[in-house]
Amino acid sequence: ISIGYLSGFSYDSVKDVWTYTFNATTHTFGGDPITSQNAIANNTRITDSEDYTDFFGQQVKVIYNVDDDEVLYGVYANDSSVVVSGASGELGSAELEAIQRVLREEG
Repeated sequence: ISIGYLSGFSYDSVKDVWTYTFNATTHTFGGDPITSQNAIANNTRITDSEDYTDFFGQQVKVIYNVDDDEVLYGVYANDSSVVVSGASGELGSAELEAIQRVLREEG
């Protein structure tokens, strides 16, 4: 789970996917830079079929696979208490174990 600002997005109508850009220190909307250890790397780009554009300009929690940033599990407002959501069967045991490991590390 990383924290950052949703600073940009684009839509590919041929592939029916969104590409999101997240930043932690370069924020054009007046927010403070995120300096915690779980800050997302600047210019992190993640592609997903879900529309998260309502979060544009907001500080968000980004739940994604750090080894394969093409796998996005969710984007939530940073003050949200939702950690994981999805329909039954969407997340496999490996993904759930990875999320549990991150939650244990973050306390």
